[in-house]
Amino acid sequence: MMGGHRHASAGRLSTVACFLTLSVLVVSFGGCDRPVERLVSLVQRLEPEHATGAEPSEQRIEELREDIRRYRSVIEERVEAAGRLGVKYRALAMKYLEDGRYGLAMEAFQEAIEYQPENPVLFYYLGLSAANKAKAELAEEEQAELFRTAERAYQRAVELEPEYTQAQYALAVLYAFELEEYEEAAAVIGELLAHDPENARGHAVRGYVYASMGRFNQAIDAYDRVIEYARDEAMRDQARANQRQLQEER
Repeated sequence: MMGGHRHASAGRLSTVACFLTLSVLVVSFGGCDRPVERLVSLVQRLEPEHATGAEPSEQRIEELREDIRRYRSVIEERVEAAGRLGVKYRALAMKYLEDGRYGLAMEAFQEAIEYQPENPVLFYYLGLSAANKAKAELAEEEQAELFRTAERAYQRAVELEPEYTQAQYALAVLYAFELEEYEEAAAVIGELLAHDPENARGHAVRGYVYASMGRFNQAIDAYDRVIEYARDEAMRDQARANQRQLQEER
């Protein structure tokens, strides 16, 4: 039993020694060629041995190092070109959106997302493009699918940035006015107002949602918040008109 324990310990020590050897290699080259060593470290993970937890030989690591030095300029040029291409698609998408060409805007935003997959703003504008295209779509099935595309895009934007109130507002409006899913709208508006309690537009949507659900007293309270926080007099007047209508219907 003790012999097995020593054997297991020796195996662990051997693994540690191997790791330390590789670490020394990286450190020894890191001072003069850190970008190359960083790429070597990344590429090592794609070697077949990595699947079983083994490490490439020192000879193989040196081969990788030499190849990366040789092709480093090509790699950097392509990465830089991809960044420029991402900017091109973003600019193109915004121009299409501005011109009301929502289908083309969607395609360009999707291309831009390929280059910046964790940019919440791109998902927000993809949702905006899909929602606007849906409103112009006559076929009911296609319209429904576009609204769901918008929903998924807004949700992803909020996942990436939980305090992205603009995306939360757009998602709540989609649920309330297009999909008539009032429980979902109420939940999203609750999250928005938790981050931004003086958001007059958020309280206005909450008022509409509560009224649509028959929760008139809560709707009236929501419109009170609109009157309190809105800077636009027309918005305050509309909130008062909505309150009067609700009071008559109670």
